[in-house]
Amino acid sequence: MSNNYSLYKIDDADLKEITLNKRGSDAFIIEDNSYLKHRSLLDKLMHAILNESVSTAPIFTFTMNSNFNFFELNNKNGVNRFFVFSAESKQLPNIQLDRAPLKMKFENFEVYYLGNLDQLSTSVEDKKSLWAFIKQELK
Repeated sequence: MSNNYSLYKIDDADLKEITLNKRGSDAFIIEDNSYLKHRSLLDKLMHAILNESVSTAPIFTFTMNSNFNFFELNNKNGVNRFFVFSAESKQLPNIQLDRAPLKMKFENFEVYYLGNLDQLSTSVEDKKSLWAFIKQELK
């Protein structure tokens, strides 16, 4: 599966400077190494989550030393759903990543922590749990 999504590396991009093509869009946030290692799995998940409309979904990658501010990106670009993979609490201030999958609702947007791609690639139980969550929460 080949996609034309926009890719942003959080360490290189000031979120205030990013203007997405489409307001009210969805965005994916993924740890850099997981993105590189699990592209095929990520493509399948993106297709399942967005019902085949992934060509406009931006992907933000980060390193373990990065911090990501959902509020900044929501305020400037109106992103209303963030799908997060392979993150730790220190990268995502104000977000509790104690279990996956997990949906967190804020005033203007939602954050879905969908788990660690390394675990999802090897654990049938985690994969089943995620697919059930996608069917229930996102369809």
